[in-house]
Amino acid sequence: EDVKAVPTSDYAADHHELEKAARLLQRHGGYENLELKLKRKDGSTIWTIASTRVIDADDPHSILGTIIDISDRKRAEEQAHRLLQQLQALHEIDIAIASSLDLKLTLNVVQNQIKTTIDPDAVVIRLYKPKTHELYHAVSHGFRTDQIKTRHMRLGEGLSGRAALRREVIEEDNLRENSHVVKNADLIDVESFTSCIAVPLIAKGELQGVLTLLTRENSHRELTPEKRDFAKAVAHQSAIAINNATLFENLQQTNIEL
Repeated sequence: EDVKAVPTSDYAADHHELEKAARLLQRHGGYENLELKLKRKDGSTIWTIASTRVIDADDPHSILGTIIDISDRKRAEEQAHRLLQQLQALHEIDIAIASSLDLKLTLNVVQNQIKTTIDPDAVVIRLYKPKTHELYHAVSHGFRTDQIKTRHMRLGEGLSGRAALRREVIEEDNLRENSHVVKNADLIDVESFTSCIAVPLIAKGELQGVLTLLTRENSHRELTPEKRDFAKAVAHQSAIAINNATLFENLQQTNIEL
C-alpha cells in the first residue's frame, strides 16, 4: 500500500526502468509482469512485478494496474548468486593449489577471487617467517600507496599480529576511534580505513600467515557476516596452498644443498 499501482517518478528507484515502462504503456497500451525497483514513502526500496493497461482508449489517463512485491524472491535470488560465486571462487583456488606450486601465482589467484566475491576496499596477505617471528607482505590490492609493502610486523603487533599470535579471527569496525589497537595508525589514516578483519592462515597446525580485509570511510563495500564467513573459508584454502608451496621450496633447497 506504500506505492501506487501505476508507478510515477516519485516512486522510481531507477528512472531508466520507469522510462521503459512509460514507453511500453504509450506504444502498446500496457505491459505485463515487468520487474521494477520502486521506492516506498519511507525511502526504502522494493522489487516488484508490475502489470498495467489503459482501460479506455479515449482517455489515456484511465489506467488499471497491479503491483506485486517480489523483494523476498529477489533477495533469495541474489543470495543464491552470491553462494554460487563463492563456490566458484573456492573451486578456482582448489585448481590453483592442484596445478601449481608457484606461491606467488597461487596468492594472486586467491587475491583475485577475494576481489570478485567479497569486494573489500583493500586486501593484503602477509606470510609468516618462523625464524624472525615476523609477518611480511606477500600480495595486496586496493591500497593508495605502496607503504604496506614495506611494513613488517612481529607476532602480537597490530590486528594482523594479534590474529597470528592468538590464531583467531580479529575484527575491528571502528579503526579511527580505536587506533591504539593498530600498529600502522598512520597508514590507516592515510588510507581512510574504518573497518578490518584479520584471519590467520593455518594449515596442519602451523601458522602460514594472515589474510586481512579492509573497508574505507563512506564506502559501500560492507564486510557483512556472510562475507566474513567466506573470508574464513578462503583463508583455510590459502593456508593449504602456502603450506604446499613452502614444503616444495624447502625440498628444492634441500636438494640443492645436497
